[in-house]
Amino acid sequence: MAAKKTQAIIILALLMAGCAPAQTTVPTTQILPTPLAQITHARTAVPTEALPTSTSPVQIPIPKSDIQKMADELYGVRQIGQISIPALSVESNVIPVGWRIQFAEELQGSEFEWDSPGADVGWVITSVLPDETGNVILYGHNNLYGRVFEHLADLDEGDKIYLQTGTRRWEYKARYVLLLPILGANEKQVETYQQYLQPTQDERLTLISCWPPVSNTHRVVVIAFRVPKP
Repeated sequence: MAAKKTQAIIILALLMAGCAPAQTTVPTTQILPTPLAQITHARTAVPTEALPTSTSPVQIPIPKSDIQKMADELYGVRQIGQISIPALSVESNVIPVGWRIQFAEELQGSEFEWDSPGADVGWVITSVLPDETGNVILYGHNNLYGRVFEHLADLDEGDKIYLQTGTRRWEYKARYVLLLPILGANEKQVETYQQYLQPTQDERLTLISCWPPVSNTHRVVVIAFRVPKP
């Protein structure tokens, strides 16, 4: 039960990833419902993949000051160093990002906040790396710092995305671009967004940012799939 609750909290924390403010308050007793499979309000519907039960996020907050050191020790050259999206003229460094927790007694809950990647793109350290099966999750700002993902919603199916690690260059092709309401979203809409943050049994890349730049009422979620190495 503790692992399920922690995973739900981590997913909810990502609801605010990629733009400001990147913070939400979660009562300690809240357990989110199981994500829905049906998508009814996205630009393109994505088939739901079976979710593995053996993959779960870390169960303790990760201090920002220690995140890079920990990633270096755990993953070394397997880490993602750079992302390239030719169709958007995006060339950016990728850094590992963690999360923090603060207890808010007056709210009878805790505040969970994902670290901002600044002008870079953040790799969610509780997701997988390109050499693993699963869901690689990256997020970036659309209207702050360098606005690295300002035009993420303009990607089209088939556009290529490259991730460079210390071992090789990984190629992905975008298949779906989703615009999902988040501010003022109802329960079903929140559950739908959560679906794309779950571990998967395929080899996919999920890019996340806010949309549009003037209001940040939605999240743009790009789902891309890894191209097999020749």
